[in-house]
Amino acid sequence: MADDRLGAGRVLDAMSTRGLAGKRDYVRSLEQRRDDDGLALLVECLCDESWYLRELAEQALLRLGDRAGEALLPLLEQGLWFSRASSARVLGRLGYAPAAAGMLRLLDDANATVAQAAGAALCELAHRGGSARIAWELHRLPPEQRH
Repeated sequence: MADDRLGAGRVLDAMSTRGLAGKRDYVRSLEQRRDDDGLALLVECLCDESWYLRELAEQALLRLGDRAGEALLPLLEQGLWFSRASSARVLGRLGYAPAAAGMLRLLDDANATVAQAAGAALCELAHRGGSARIAWELHRLPPEQRH
């Protein structure tokens, strides 16, 4: 019984306005820094378990533009499923063409959410002028991997 009360308290604390406002302020402060350390910390936010923090970081990274693209590329290859999905989403919305190869590899990810995010990101990349890069990356794949 005591464990139930502790668990409920943690949920209420995590959903408190103060906790959410703190996350929002933290991400805002990182975005305003506009330096490499702030960018690295924003990318690290995509690895956090908090969906809300990841969403805030995604929006901030989008506002930073192409500068965020290079920092996000490593997340396509590593990390938890939600980190890979978040990075693919942001890179697609940025129209960051160098991410095409990594996103194509994610189409075969074991996690269905990641594979779906990669497909949507590739579509977004194509809409933002990345069609030629996607076609080039597809051409570079061995014939048995082109599907």
